Amino acid sequence: MSYNDKITTLAFDWGGTLMAEDRQFSGAMVNWPAVQAVAGVPETLQALKGHYRMVVVTNAAESDSAQVRAALGRVKLDSFFSHIFTYNEVKARKPDPQFFRVVENALGAAPHQLAMIGDSFWTDIAGACQAGWKAVWYNPYGVACPGLTPPHQAELVHMSGLPEALNHLHLPDLQTCHLWCLEQGFSFAAWQHVSLVAAIAYQMAVWLRSSGLKVDPILAQRGGLLHDLAKITVTRIGTDASHAEVGASLLRERGQLELAEITLRHMIQSMGTDDEPGTWEEKLVHFADKLAEGSKLVELDERLQALVERYPEKASLILQRRDNLVLLQEEIARAAGIPPGKLFSKLKAALKGN
Repeated sequence: MSYNDKITTLAFDWGGTLMAEDRQFSGAMVNWPAVQAVAGVPETLQALKGHYRMVVVTNAAESDSAQVRAALGRVKLDSFFSHIFTYNEVKARKPDPQFFRVVENALGAAPHQLAMIGDSFWTDIAGACQAGWKAVWYNPYGVACPGLTPPHQAELVHMSGLPEALNHLHLPDLQTCHLWCLEQGFSFAAWQHVSLVAAIAYQMAVWLRSSGLKVDPILAQRGGLLHDLAKITVTRIGTDASHAEVGASLLRERGQLELAEITLRHMIQSMGTDDEPGTWEEKLVHFADKLAEGSKLVELDERLQALVERYPEKASLILQRRDNLVLLQEEIARAAGIPPGKLFSKLKAALKGN
């Protein structure tokens, strides 16, 4: 296991992230008849000890920092944390940017050196991202984030997955993805297309994860955003290389090796070759792209017909790959526990927020 060498401090939410919340009790947690650590937390903190400074950042108002530390002490977690910040000390609550600024100043840390780990999307994750921190969403119910557009760098459904998740904090954030695309001459329409592909890939990844498969929804989403990175560039520079090859090269230059592979393997002609998608993230982006005609979700055959009309010189190749894509659709649906004939309708509903 390697560790992120740019992040110096991990900031953990308290209730629901480190310690289980029990609604039958009220008042300061330290006085509850029984307290319990969230599953996997003790082992995870032990694994991370010595690699990062760890602090607690909570909106708790009924407990001050001493009471939070005492409650953590009841489950033998207090020694892992150098600082504890509550509303009583900070006088602000997440997601207020002031909360994050106070923590930064107290720790002498810059925003890029901090990573937030929390279970509340709006309070912990949205707040941290707005403040310029990295963010890991502890998402034990495995739900998709609002709008199928995750601003964070990693997600986990069990706290034992945190050490591995920290290795994915290098993934670019949404703003960086957008800027990289704009640098390559993206139009508004091009950005709409990749945004749709990203949302489809992310939702399918969430379904696969819920079925118990090892898949990274954030990697799939960022892969969707960047799969056409060089689509406009190759026309401008006049190269014989495909936009997948040029895009992969651009991403390798940026240190994004996993995203480079997703980009390299997303084109229809890669099916049945050595460049055929292999990982789940590669497969999901490849298939998501075959359901996105511009900014419109369409069924596979409608998308293939549109490609045939757009690239008549490649019509034979495109139609030859239809069987491969049908098999891929069946593989994804089966893995997600969805009848293949229902996959499109479920995606359509998800994109509408149903």
